[in-house]
Amino acid sequence: AQYTGIDISFGMIQKARKKYIAAGIHRTANFCAGDVEKSLVKPQSVDTVLVTGVLHHATEPINIILRGKEALVPGGVFLSYENNASSMRLLFDLLQKINPVWHEEAGTYHIISAEQVRDWFAQAGGYEVPEVTYHVYLPPQAYNLFGDKQGLNLMKGSDSLGRSLPFW
Repeated sequence: AQYTGIDISFGMIQKARKKYIAAGIHRTANFCAGDVEKSLVKPQSVDTVLVTGVLHHATEPINIILRGKEALVPGGVFLSYENNASSMRLLFDLLQKINPVWHEEAGTYHIISAEQVRDWFAQAGGYEVPEVTYHVYLPPQAYNLFGDKQGLNLMKGSDSLGRSLPFW
């Protein structure tokens, strides 16, 4: 399988290359710095578009959804992980103020609701209106305390607990 990674930050592209080289899978990956709101991928050339933490930085997130739609082959899949308006958001914001893990420069929609995502996909047309689910977002400060294996277990546990709550 081929992988193409695009990030607006050249520094993040360098980090990604180093990780792929260390994992020995760099021959199947291409990386480039660029703005995903512009067409950077040949039309109908990919079967999956994965957008992680990007929509909330955009002035017009629908433009990214449209670029993804153009790049996908018929029947392709668009996946996105974003800041969300979940019940755990307050905890995340508080921890970011106390111990920031990164400096956030959000766009017009810094917290995205499920309804906003559905609306953008409906406006983009040609997509099946997506199923939108929330995960209880384990704050990165907690994840980083325990490392990958325990952090992943904590995240799965927080998902399970969050889904059992009546207000979730």
